[in-house]
Amino acid sequence: MRKLFLLLLFSLFYASNVSSQSSVKVIAEYTYTGNKKQSIKEVEGEAINHAKIKSLSKAGISEHVKTYSSLYRRTENNEYESSLTSNFFSEKQGAVTSYSIIDKSHTYTDEGLPVYYVKISASVIKYETDADYNFKALIDGLSPVYSYDNEKVQNVKDPKDGCAVKFNFTPTKDTYLTIFTLWNDEVYMLFPNKDENIRAKRDGKTIFKKSNVFEFGDDPEIWFDAEGKSTSYRLLIIMHKEERMFHKTLNSENMWEWIFEIPRELRYVAIEDFTVYNKQ
Repeated sequence: MRKLFLLLLFSLFYASNVSSQSSVKVIAEYTYTGNKKQSIKEVEGEAINHAKIKSLSKAGISEHVKTYSSLYRRTENNEYESSLTSNFFSEKQGAVTSYSIIDKSHTYTDEGLPVYYVKISASVIKYETDADYNFKALIDGLSPVYSYDNEKVQNVKDPKDGCAVKFNFTPTKDTYLTIFTLWNDEVYMLFPNKDENIRAKRDGKTIFKKSNVFEFGDDPEIWFDAEGKSTSYRLLIIMHKEERMFHKTLNSENMWEWIFEIPRELRYVAIEDFTVYNKQ
């Protein structure tokens, strides 16, 4: 009888977890007209992003649709949109997790502007439950600007590594952790990684205990440098109540898909920005 009760309890928990979000398939199309400075690849990317936004609307997700575009778009000064915040990740009602292109073509206007048409089949997750607003983290100790010059650089023997970046992470509840770094069109997994496993003795299976302060960037050090005069970086610090490993090819598309597949009540995304300036 006790085994039957436990099995029933597990079944109810599993059903509740599964029903916390649903997935629908929608077809959306969009024609985007670019400018003469944009390549066909860039115009195609814009057309796909707009088609994704239309997919959200067709799936019945009307709120935060505009902000969704900032996941992929940058401003002219190469910084992420300020609308991409932790609250956005907590409040958004759904996301496009994957898509396939059904049809596409491109032409040019009489003025020579590139025009791209795309039709996609998109999988849209719709969240049925609210976020756990008591599940979050305090991130401190991260200065918004790091100099990269002979006076400031910490690794004088090898200055190409730039500046060592440190920050503290304090969760409100026990949690697993994954951290990505984004810059330009690049993405890197900051945690878990081999150096953290060897030197700090923590990896993707580590449970970070609530209210404890965890230091990152001390041992091992985390180095960032500037590409050109300056580079803007963004840390995406993802807390998840369940152990979840990222096994896909590392790119921004797969990263967003992995994040959005985590039920809203089981995750929290903290976002931190900083800039490295090259003064050499």
